[in-house]
Amino acid sequence: MAYDEDHDSFRAFTKRRILDDMLGKVSKQLGGEWKVLIVDPVTVRVVSSSCGMSDLTAQGVSLVENITLGRQPQPHLDAVYFISPSPASVARLGSGF
Repeated sequence: MAYDEDHDSFRAFTKRRILDDMLGKVSKQLGGEWKVLIVDPVTVRVVSSSCGMSDLTAQGVSLVENITLGRQPQPHLDAVYFISPSPASVARLGSGF
């Protein structure tokens, strides 16, 4: 996948890791279905500083939601959790937030 940034930059490396190594592999396993990307206050900054919504949509992400905020259940969509190992995020994950 070609990116506009310098391929040696940290931002480009992070973008490749999110899009190819995380979301790309999930898309291959799920057969390209739409999914929700669940983030927390730490990881939302990582994603937003390295990827645009069009990048995420190209990988099958239809919605990005913060684990710390209330949300409507989306039982028809698979979810990809990209959260930090903080006590608050892990607790929300365990409670089904």
